[in-house]
Amino acid sequence: MTFKSRLMKSILNIQSPHVDSDSDSNVVLLNPSEKLNGGLTYKHSVDSENYELLSAGNSIPPQLSAETAFQEAKKRIEADAKASVAAEARARAEASARLAAELRIKAETAATEEARARAKAEALASKEAQARKELEAKLRQTIEDGIKAEKEIVATLRAKVQAETLIAEKTRVRAKEEALILDQIKAKEEAEERAIEAAIVRRKIEEEARLLALSATEAEAKAAAMARVKIQEEEKLLALAHAKTETERQILDEVRLRAEVEAKALAKAQEHLTAETKSREAEEAKLYAEIQAEQVTQAKIDAELNAKTAAELRAEADAKAAEAAIARAEADKSAAANAEATARAQLEAEAIAISRAQAEARLLEEINQKIAAEKEAQFSAESRAQAEQQEVATLSAKMNSDNAAVEATKERIKAQAEAIKKSRERAIAEATAKQAAEERMAAEAKAAAEVEDRAKVDKLAAEAAIELAEIEARLAADARKRHDAIVQAKISITSRIENEQRMTELASKIAQARIVAAVKTEEKLKATEIAASTTFARVQAETSALNAIQARIESDALAIEQAIAREAVEAMAKEAADARTKADQRAIAQASQQIQQDLAETEIIRNNQSAEETTEEQATFSQEDYVGSPLIEQYEEEESSELSDENEYDEEFRADIQDLADSPIEDSTELVEYVEINEIDFGWQTELDSESTTNDNDSSASDEELEEDNRGKIFS
Repeated sequence: MTFKSRLMKSILNIQSPHVDSDSDSNVVLLNPSEKLNGGLTYKHSVDSENYELLSAGNSIPPQLSAETAFQEAKKRIEADAKASVAAEARARAEASARLAAELRIKAETAATEEARARAKAEALASKEAQARKELEAKLRQTIEDGIKAEKEIVATLRAKVQAETLIAEKTRVRAKEEALILDQIKAKEEAEERAIEAAIVRRKIEEEARLLALSATEAEAKAAAMARVKIQEEEKLLALAHAKTETERQILDEVRLRAEVEAKALAKAQEHLTAETKSREAEEAKLYAEIQAEQVTQAKIDAELNAKTAAELRAEADAKAAEAAIARAEADKSAAANAEATARAQLEAEAIAISRAQAEARLLEEINQKIAAEKEAQFSAESRAQAEQQEVATLSAKMNSDNAAVEATKERIKAQAEAIKKSRERAIAEATAKQAAEERMAAEAKAAAEVEDRAKVDKLAAEAAIELAEIEARLAADARKRHDAIVQAKISITSRIENEQRMTELASKIAQARIVAAVKTEEKLKATEIAASTTFARVQAETSALNAIQARIESDALAIEQAIAREAVEAMAKEAADARTKADQRAIAQASQQIQQDLAETEIIRNNQSAEETTEEQATFSQEDYVGSPLIEQYEEEESSELSDENEYDEEFRADIQDLADSPIEDSTELVEYVEINEIDFGWQTELDSESTTNDNDSSASDEELEEDNRGKIFS
């Protein structure tokens, strides 16, 4: 309930006051009728009895006429007093109405100003709501764009995940191929080891053959030197042959021991290879488990993507989700780069494996060539042994004929033995091979010169020596070739071992890269899960925020409609208040004029009455006929005091009415005092109004607080 309605209610509840004494009312100037009302209340029964006693005691007819005149005068005075009281009450009501009208006007002006301010605030609120709607529309558009971008990113992520699955499958296929290649490499290594063992055996056989050749040459030298000796020397040669066979047996035993040691080394290498195969199988199992984990994570990703799409249909994403998606895209790019790097490493490993296979094929060809060369050398050694036997036979036949030729052959054989020793040293030390060959050739040249000098002695011995030198040269060349082949085999073996080490390192790096990629994919999946959960929570928060914004918009619309209706009602109330104010002003003017006329008439009547009373008293009552009594004296004293008080009060009342008619209320404190006095006069009705006012104030305060909260929410 507003102040205007309370004021109208208080004005309508105005009643004629009934106050017993002056101290019971605070309105002294506006209630002058109380004194008149109290002063003009005569005791009619007592007076009539006294006059009856007087009339009964005196029984004078003029007294009856005086009593009747007095009664009539008294009635007139009472009627005048009642009329004056009614006029005063009417004047007071008009004054209170005027004050109430002015108060109502001021309250209405304040209400209109408040309504204008409220309308301005509501207009600002409506503008802000419109701006907020535009911003929300822009925000919705941006969020829709973000959702579209997020969908595209999700599609790209799905494609990347599919590509990663394909890459994982390819890597698994490559791992299987690598396992097969490793098996083939193992088989090749075993074949190479067998070939190396065979080469070592062949080398030992060649060394044995060389030793045999050296021993044969020594035997030839000894046979040439001891040709003069008879059967004892031949027996010594047979003993030496037996010793050689024993040494050969010892060499064969050493070869067997070496073969056993090499077999043990090969067994250890085989165990090492089996351990490597087991580790590789474990790595393959780990990769298979990682692939299964990736498939499980892919299923989780699909489920999460489905949930995310469902959540996207319900709500909108924001800029932070776009940033997170960009970060995920960068992480995917880095993962793709890592995958490309692993693919390149795998390609390099495949190229290395291919090159290693080619090198192994070349090595096998070289080993085959070496085997063929060794076979040829063995055949040549056999032919040389046969030739040497023939030469020994010829030399033993011719040794008796020419000692000089024997000595020359002895020297030549010694030179050849030295050349063979030098060739053996050259085979051991590759750096001194060329120098030894030159020395041998020089020795051979010297021997050839000596043979030419002594050709006349024995041409056949010279031809045999030349053939023997050629055979030895071929044997030295074959030994050099074998040594070179062995060195190349060692180099190829070392290179193959290095390549295998590199391959194992690359395989370990590839496995580490795969593990790192799997860890990164797991981290990426966790990041996607966290981003999805944060996006879902953000979507829920945004939906709640949008619902709150929608509720605020609806409340703002209702508030605006209420404000418009309130403004219309206040405009109508203002118009009605203006009309009432004008009517009140006209009524106040008419009432003031009527009051002035009534006052003038009452003054004239009172003057006439006082004059008539004085004349009648002088005419009818004399000092002799007057019967004194204490009641009459008391009545006269009261009447005189009341008349004097009435005259004074009439003057004060006239002045107050004139002031009320002339001067408007200017100060709000007068209105407050008037309202307080009026509330005291109105009694319990005013108290009820005050209680309703407090309740209305509380309700209005709560309404204002709610409006302020709503406005604060709107502005925020």
